[in-house]
Amino acid sequence: MTFHFIRPEWLFSLLPLVALAILLWRTKPSSAGWSRFIAPHLAKLLVENTNPQRNYNLGLLFVCWLIATIALAGPSFSKKELPVFASSQGRVIVMDMSTSLFANDMPPNRLTQEKFAATDLINSLKDGETGLIAYAGDAFIISPLTQDKATLLNLLPTLSPSIMPVQGSDVSSAIAKAKELLGQSGHVKGDIILLTDGVSAKQLGLVNKQLQGSQYRLAVMALGSEQGSPIQLPDGQLLKDNSNQVVIAKTDYSLLQQLASANNGIMLPVSAANNQVSRVDSWLSDSTSSKATDLKGSTWQDAGAYLVLLLLIPALLSFRYGLVSVLALCVLLPIDNAHASVWNDLWQTQAQQAQQAFDNKDYKQAADQFKDPQWQASALYKAGDYAKALPLFEQDNSATGLYNQANALIHMGKIDESIKQYQAALTLEPNMQAAKDNLAIAEKLKQQQDNKDKQNKSDKDKQQKPSQQDKKQGQSGQEQQQGQSGQDQQQGQSGQ
Repeated sequence: MTFHFIRPEWLFSLLPLVALAILLWRTKPSSAGWSRFIAPHLAKLLVENTNPQRNYNLGLLFVCWLIATIALAGPSFSKKELPVFASSQGRVIVMDMSTSLFANDMPPNRLTQEKFAATDLINSLKDGETGLIAYAGDAFIISPLTQDKATLLNLLPTLSPSIMPVQGSDVSSAIAKAKELLGQSGHVKGDIILLTDGVSAKQLGLVNKQLQGSQYRLAVMALGSEQGSPIQLPDGQLLKDNSNQVVIAKTDYSLLQQLASANNGIMLPVSAANNQVSRVDSWLSDSTSSKATDLKGSTWQDAGAYLVLLLLIPALLSFRYGLVSVLALCVLLPIDNAHASVWNDLWQTQAQQAQQAFDNKDYKQAADQFKDPQWQASALYKAGDYAKALPLFEQDNSATGLYNQANALIHMGKIDESIKQYQAALTLEPNMQAAKDNLAIAEKLKQQQDNKDKQNKSDKDKQQKPSQQDKKQGQSGQEQQQGQSGQDQQQGQSGQ
């Protein structure tokens, strides 16, 4: 058995106690000075001796201070074994190695951008196990599930369509091997991240059939463009078909969106400016869980709680002298607002205080206390401060973030912009019913606004027409006057 202090820094609080004891020991009673001037037989009657009650209180204070300090230091006499838990999150990265990856609509080509995205994705992963699969006409396991990110990163540069023994784009075989890897590692639930520049309608049906009924999700990181691009092979030649026509590789985003939506996933277009890794990482975190490992840990058992029970004895004795009543009075005194936050900090974290204020509909206070930008934005939105909430909502590019941005915009009267954000949210998550409902409302408001603008323009035109008619009448009257004066002039000449 080894004695150990878990929090030895608390022992420094004994130094003020030692200093106080030395100071009191060196201080002589005030009655000692009078003893030199008063006769001993009179001093007994005139000078009071040291109050024994005072000594008792000081001794009680010293004992309580000593017990409390040792308890806070965390004395421990033994260790207790604890199981070690690790993240049970399992995922497989599936990389397309078909010849179309040589298309150069994503400079220098799609293959390079695919490797960049995979590198950033692997570097962003924090916990769990990751496997790697490459496929073209057939699928191949590049790495089984592992926690060693360095191994995966070292394998990426070697991947290329040129090393694939079978050309084509058989994504269904790659998904089958991904399920096999996850199952062999004991992952009933897991995620598959597919990096590809397109799937055929036939492959779409095969993949959906394979994942149907399983607890594996599928995220798609889409490469390429809908306009397409020629495929420039490593030797510099452009790939041509049997009729000697240059092949244009196009990416059908609608099929990729259907593939992700059907398998509880997301579809994210990858670009040179933004490879969407942060959003994939956020999506992966939704399925994080933990499991026990074969490793065993240990922790010191804190015996300080048992020492605290000793403080009950002096506490009960102090009832006679009113010490507990004084302490209770200090605790129960009303706390003013200036010190309320300090008092709350003793019992709640700032996030808990902010959540409590939010639940109590004190949204302004919640916005000041929240550190998370999305919670802060929600509090500002509830408080009606949409202008401040919008830039915070814009930090989240997920479907929910775009939906919140649209809600803030529509309250700010920016209906056109809100419609665009609702549509963007539905592009990422087509089944978001709230976005569909609000989009319908926004489009109705847009139509009402357009009708109102047309009516205002029509009324304005009507107001302008009478003034134009008056102007024409005035010109006509002037012409008649000029005609009459001309006739008078002719008559004058003829009279001459």
